[in-house]
Amino acid sequence: MGRNELTRRLQDLLRVDELIVIPTEPHDLFGHADGVLRFVDAGTVLINDYSTVARSYQRRLTKVLFRAGLEYHEIPYVPREERPGEVPPAFGCYTNFLWVGA
Repeated sequence: MGRNELTRRLQDLLRVDELIVIPTEPHDLFGHADGVLRFVDAGTVLINDYSTVARSYQRRLTKVLFRAGLEYHEIPYVPREERPGEVPPAFGCYTNFLWVGA
């Protein structure tokens, strides 16, 4: 199935008018976006500052967000070194946070 057909099917299944597909983060094991970006309102997201760890990924991600009409703000991203055989820790990944209250 092609990308357009997959997108259309996902939109139907999720009952949404718009679907934004972000690129897979380098070395991603889990396939979820909460360690990459975080919506703060309908038109604004916070994203990791990948400039020192994955500049090409940063360019691809911001291009997708720009095309979707989203404003983005980069926040510090200082991932801890991975250890062989372990799940990468989330230390230094500040987009993965809980927002309590209004």
